[in-house]
Amino acid sequence: MESVSNLVHRTIRLKSHIPRIAVDHLGVPPAWLGYRHWGRETVPEYVERTGRQDAVETVHPQRIHAAPLPGNVRDAARELPDDRGWWGFSFQDVPERPNDPTYLATLPDCLVAHYRLPPEHLYAGDYYVGILNDSRRSVELREIRFREPHAEVLRSGARVERIPKATWVIERVFHNYSHWLGAHLPKFLLLRERGELDHVLLPPDLPSAQEASLRRLGFDVEAFRTYDPAAVQQVDELTVLGTDRFRPELVGSVRDAIWEGHSAAPRRRVFISRARAQRRRLLNEDRIWEILEPMGFERVLMEDLSLDAQVDLMMDTRVLVGSHGAGLTNMIFCAPGTQVLEIADLSFPNPNFYAMASGLGHEYWLAQGDPVGQGHPLFLDMVGREEELRSMLKSVLDRS
Repeated sequence: MESVSNLVHRTIRLKSHIPRIAVDHLGVPPAWLGYRHWGRETVPEYVERTGRQDAVETVHPQRIHAAPLPGNVRDAARELPDDRGWWGFSFQDVPERPNDPTYLATLPDCLVAHYRLPPEHLYAGDYYVGILNDSRRSVELREIRFREPHAEVLRSGARVERIPKATWVIERVFHNYSHWLGAHLPKFLLLRERGELDHVLLPPDLPSAQEASLRRLGFDVEAFRTYDPAAVQQVDELTVLGTDRFRPELVGSVRDAIWEGHSAAPRRRVFISRARAQRRRLLNEDRIWEILEPMGFERVLMEDLSLDAQVDLMMDTRVLVGSHGAGLTNMIFCAPGTQVLEIADLSFPNPNFYAMASGLGHEYWLAQGDPVGQGHPLFLDMVGREEELRSMLKSVLDRS
């Protein structure tokens, strides 16, 4: 006979599965169970389930983007990492990486909820947005997913902000300079090209650099409506965008908009310093600078420059060198064919700048950095390999 303790444990486990069974198999609305469970689906899955093909417009179909190997690499399989890690693709994938389609989807009766991570968290201040569709399933987009803290917001009885029509562009790390330039600005340009900016919602606490970037591209920031992150938005008709951060048509649109009407030939050689960074510092930066300075480079602290000054500098840059960090995202303002050299820790490989450079038509070079210390690999300082870098730079300058 089954023991009482086993029976209790089985009862507890069954009870924990009741919300899932009720929602997934019996069709009980998640709200009836206090959002203890909800489904998840991508936009294509939503269309397949509902048959609403008219809800989605594809702007750019999926395709393979052929990218050249880094300038110092001859054999991708032997010389590039194959670890896809957090990013969903590896260095080895970039030369034949599928570009996800660009689409706009308009969904009825959506709920939008928000929360930020507390100060004691490793990623303190990171912003999370979750969207529930009309079936109260999580709308699964890049950097957007409905999570348990969103459910807590709904259970708490947060104020509901009713909006008839809205377009959502904000992702989890909109406050991060790199993500803003590469993931967000292309959405604004796409919507402007289509004449569909009227219903875009912005957060009330848009950082100054983000605001300046919109102004530089000719947007009237004051014309956008803002939303209240402390409230839940109930939107009768919500448009969301599916985009690929490194698709040439999107990432290149930022550069094309900046360069419109300009034709000067870039000439400068720029080294981006992370001397003031709190993480991922280049510990032998001064020794590397001793290599770079005689080659005609100038060392720049991007945090000393306004957004406009950074843009102007990049428009006049022919060779860009830096360790992995947000400053390298400024390559988005450089002319096609710029030489971009990244010093990176390949024990925790992040192929995003390689993918971005290839999407922009730059020539990319990859220099090894060795991590130093203990802790999360995303935050470790590193040491660049000086002689390897010296040799590589000769080739970079020859190509420039």
